[in-house]
Amino acid sequence: MQTETPPADGGLQGSLLSGIGSLSDTHTLEHILLKQQEIRNRLQSTTRTLQVFNIFSAARFSENSAIVQDYAKLLSITQSDLEQVFQRVRALKRTVADAHADKYQQVISEIGPMPELED
Repeated sequence: MQTETPPADGGLQGSLLSGIGSLSDTHTLEHILLKQQEIRNRLQSTTRTLQVFNIFSAARFSENSAIVQDYAKLLSITQSDLEQVFQRVRALKRTVADAHADKYQQVISEIGPMPELED
């Protein structure tokens, strides 16, 4: 069985259409081609919409990423400030406990033990 090589100028499409055309009537073939064109147009439209959305979201990301980085830096600074404050509070607590051990124990027994915070 020999196969014909289609011409390089798009003869494959013509031979394919003629082959398909011989299998069904012209109306069905036109309907299939119309549906294919509708799907192609829909895909092109969706692709354009996605491209526009990607451009929009990239712009929003670049705008907001600097803001998020600033907030993250601020949170880090706040965390280190709070760590310093709690270290000072613990040092004061130890100083008071050492200087006034009896009164400190009395107060602790009245109010209950203070919970230890995680470091």
